[in-house]
Amino acid sequence: MQRGLVFKLVFLLCLVALPSPTRGESDDSKISDSTEVGVPSPKKLEKVVLGEVEEVTLVPWGINLPARIDTGADISALDARNIRIWKNVADFKLGKPYGGLQLRLPIVEWRQVKTSVGSDTRPVVEIGICLGPKFFRTHALLGDRSQMTYPFLVGRNILKGRFIVDASNAKAVHTVCPPGVFLGEESTSRW
Repeated sequence: MQRGLVFKLVFLLCLVALPSPTRGESDDSKISDSTEVGVPSPKKLEKVVLGEVEEVTLVPWGINLPARIDTGADISALDARNIRIWKNVADFKLGKPYGGLQLRLPIVEWRQVKTSVGSDTRPVVEIGICLGPKFFRTHALLGDRSQMTYPFLVGRNILKGRFIVDASNAKAVHTVCPPGVFLGEESTSRW
């Protein structure tokens, strides 16, 4: 009798300890970012909470711009004045309140965008930015945003996988570029 009881206990312990595909044991490699699980992955813990308005720093120039966080925009946008295109390079100025700096960046693609008066085709450039404690290179549409409140629009191409937006808040993070980011970037003469 005791032998049967010991056998049953050992059998039950084995059932509990060994994984079984029939009990729905999860394989973390099969879980997508959009799947909710009981314990958040380390990747999800690294997301920074942003408010509806934040500050971005353009790298390598060190120019700070107020930015509207827009979860409805596919791609980010930068206020660019007097845009001239020559040999697939965009030559433009930032607005006077932000130094009026003349920039020259290669065009990576063209995008059709909806405007209040119809649609327009605009150049897209790659630019380095710091937002909160993070630095990354991203694509941004160039267009005259002089009639807009914010010279930079942060779209989903920047937000996805990096940030969470709390629309009830503003200036939720302090933007500080990580050490060495200005030293590691290409010089402005290349642009």
